[in-house]
Amino acid sequence: MDLIITVVLAIVGWVMAAFFGVRFVKRRKPVWAYRTIPIIGINSRTPPEFKLFYNDRSVEAAYRTLAIFFNAGNQTIEASDIRKQITLVFENSKILREPNVNARDPDTGFSAAWSTGAERSEVKLDFKCLEHNDGAVIEVIHDGKGRGSCDGRIKETKEIAFLGSFSPPDPRKSPPSLIGGFVASLVFLVVLVWAVMSGANQLTGEPVDAFMTGLLFAVFGLMFWQNVDTLLKRRRFPVWSGISG
Repeated sequence: MDLIITVVLAIVGWVMAAFFGVRFVKRRKPVWAYRTIPIIGINSRTPPEFKLFYNDRSVEAAYRTLAIFFNAGNQTIEASDIRKQITLVFENSKILREPNVNARDPDTGFSAAWSTGAERSEVKLDFKCLEHNDGAVIEVIHDGKGRGSCDGRIKETKEIAFLGSFSPPDPRKSPPSLIGGFVASLVFLVVLVWAVMSGANQLTGEPVDAFMTGLLFAVFGLMFWQNVDTLLKRRRFPVWSGISG
């Protein structure tokens, strides 16, 4: 029983240490992500009689990119902390219209200035200050599916971290309950440790098989990690980022 209590307390302690460590250590953490989807395009099977225009401009295709930039840290990022202009870059792509900026808080003064050229287009981002999870979603309509990147540097940070494909949460859906999942996995662990400590399988009375024991511990690890992974995914992008999803 003492071992069970020790194991449970150790796991709870690790989780709490990680939580408070991430939450209370002051740091700036600028992050970004993007996702590009095709709107319309001409391919090799399209009859030559078909033409595409954006206003009076001929185009071969049109794409919509949703990019997000926000402060995932818990220390405010001021405009004076910007050491190098923060710029979204679109390779081999021309922007077709002025980007649409949806800021979490209008008081942050988030804005975007854009330019487009033959080989690349740029969207320069500016703001007054960003508190924790403050930022904006930027919609860009362009004619080429080139690789996107984010250039710039913030004081006391090495880079603007890329979070991968931008997948904003659906604000209409309530988040799944994680408490039940964590409780279930911990109960499973307690029962498993109790069975191992008793030295016998409680259902058959036979000695505990080492392979089966390892397999059950692996099942617990999978259960626990699935809950942790769900928690991390929920915290990956802030809820407000669904405003332009």
